[in-house]
Amino acid sequence: MARTGHPRAQATGRRRQPLAAARRAARIGWLVACIGGLLVAIAMAVGTARFQLIPLAVMSASMEPALPVHSMILVKEVDPEDVRVGDIITFDPPGPTPRVTHRVVARERRDSRWYFRTKGDANPAPDDWRRGTDHPERLRREVTYGNRPAIRQVATIPHLGWIAALGAYPRVRMALFLAPFVAVGVCLLRAIWRPRRAPRRAASAPREALVRERGA
Repeated sequence: MARTGHPRAQATGRRRQPLAAARRAARIGWLVACIGGLLVAIAMAVGTARFQLIPLAVMSASMEPALPVHSMILVKEVDPEDVRVGDIITFDPPGPTPRVTHRVVARERRDSRWYFRTKGDANPAPDDWRRGTDHPERLRREVTYGNRPAIRQVATIPHLGWIAALGAYPRVRMALFLAPFVAVGVCLLRAIWRPRRAPRRAASAPREALVRERGA
């Protein structure tokens, strides 16, 4: 009659099997996430450089649902003449208002310059940039780029606006770019230098032999 290992050791081995499988799945998931982050970082770097795109963070709800808060938009410099009604543009309005990204609802050419009337999709009325300024009589409701290129939105990536906001700082931008490379490198080094564990069967063999001798 063949003898088996100690019942307590068998029960312990059965309990450890799901934990070992969970650890393996976690390691594989972490490696896949690192490689995925690396590929996304490379694609973003190559794509923005190749097509001259600029990432910007959406921090306001004035353009929802087209541009959700904390999403990231990619903008590109174009000729003001190429901006059409319905396009989304980014501009610096007059007065203390910071940079804005709104939709063009009308355009007009005057004195060799293009003027654009804008509106946020979630706002009830078009923008009037004369409000809140010291000399509203000197300004227009529309915005113009003058002789400079216009900035037009070409793509939107949800939930990545916080990365674009952090990317405004050069050191943080470099850290975000290098993080996937460092993570993949650490995973590879751990896989290379981690010592191999002896098989559990071989490690428990002396104990099983001792149990057999006592039972004999």
